[in-house]
Amino acid sequence: MMIPLDATTRTAPHRRAVRRPHCAALALALLVLCCACAQQRIPSYGDVTPTYAPTRTPSATPSPSPTATPRPSATPRPTLTPLPSRTPVPDASVNRASVELREGPGSAYRLMATYPQGTPLTVLGRSSGGLWLKLRTADGKSGWMRKAELQVRLPNASLAVVQAPPPPTAVESALGASRVLERAGITLLYIPSGEFMMGSADSDLHASECEKPQRRVYLDGFWIARTEVTNAQFQRFIADGGYAKREWWSEAGWQWVTSTGERSPWATTWLDPAWNQPDQPVVGVNWYEADAFARWAGGRLPTDAEWEKAARGTDGRIYPWGNAEDAGLANVEGRVGATVAVGSFPEDRSPYGCLDMAGNAREMVADWFAPDCHQPSTDRNPTGPPSGLVHLQRGGNYHGAVWAGSRCAARSDPPPVGASIAKRWTDVGFRIAQ
Repeated sequence: MMIPLDATTRTAPHRRAVRRPHCAALALALLVLCCACAQQRIPSYGDVTPTYAPTRTPSATPSPSPTATPRPSATPRPTLTPLPSRTPVPDASVNRASVELREGPGSAYRLMATYPQGTPLTVLGRSSGGLWLKLRTADGKSGWMRKAELQVRLPNASLAVVQAPPPPTAVESALGASRVLERAGITLLYIPSGEFMMGSADSDLHASECEKPQRRVYLDGFWIARTEVTNAQFQRFIADGGYAKREWWSEAGWQWVTSTGERSPWATTWLDPAWNQPDQPVVGVNWYEADAFARWAGGRLPTDAEWEKAARGTDGRIYPWGNAEDAGLANVEGRVGATVAVGSFPEDRSPYGCLDMAGNAREMVADWFAPDCHQPSTDRNPTGPPSGLVHLQRGGNYHGAVWAGSRCAARSDPPPVGASIAKRWTDVGFRIAQ
């Protein structure tokens, strides 16, 4: 198409007018940029000489190492967790706070050491009665401990009977010595060996035929409790499962327990606040129960002769305090009407320090009763008849006459009506010996 001249002449001058300003601005910008670059390349006076980094020479390209032939990956093995090492379970271990190790199966043997609860033990055998075990301790000692104080993991039938060592030679303790049976909390007093006058003379008008003749009797040294066994002490026996453990009972006693189901003394006294205070003597128990408690505590019931010597000493006195008949010195003749806390009558005291042997509660002993039980079958450590219907009772009680039961030689003659070894009485308790 043809463009008219007037359009060209009109348009060209207009284009040039528009482009010139742009060209000038561009030239100015280039000039400013050049100046700026020049200023950066030429340092001014006082500038620090720039440190130039050394030119890094490009390293030669390392030749590739030969490619190793990949091995097939092995199947990972499972990680085995090592089993914890097992500690061998001991045959037995100590099951109380502290248990004695002795040279033989009995408290008369020398004490070797004591071991705390949890001590592991190796069982070597048992005593003929099964109440003691011969053991070896971790420190290499061999001795005997009471089975009842251990946790035994072997059946009793699998344990061989081990011959006990010869009885130890008795070592005479000093007059006035004492010891404590920790399990029961009972204090024992020592009665020295020697002779004493036992029984009553014909001149004693209150004496029964069962107390005659009076004679001299020799006894080895022994220990006997200062007081009668209290309710609090008997409660320890119950709490320790005394009625449920065969080991503390005689064969006849265990038959009585299992047939009656008894688990405490006679409810008539045991549940009555007039009789069951902690420091009162325990009554309402029969001979089986007294015998079991004594075994559990580490002792036994005293013999008839031991009880009498502990009550009167060696001078043949009639009462524990002397020869005067004084009902005000003991809990007798119904002055109180019941038992009282042991030791409440300090004048009722024997020459050796035994309390309440003239009053408070009558006491069971180990000997059987027989009409002629005081006849001198032996004058050295007598133990009474081999059998009988009931066991002897010694001492006075809270309601008896002082001239009758409170005399040191007085004994239960004849047995009360209905008496038997299993009968319980509200006025009869016991003390223990060793």
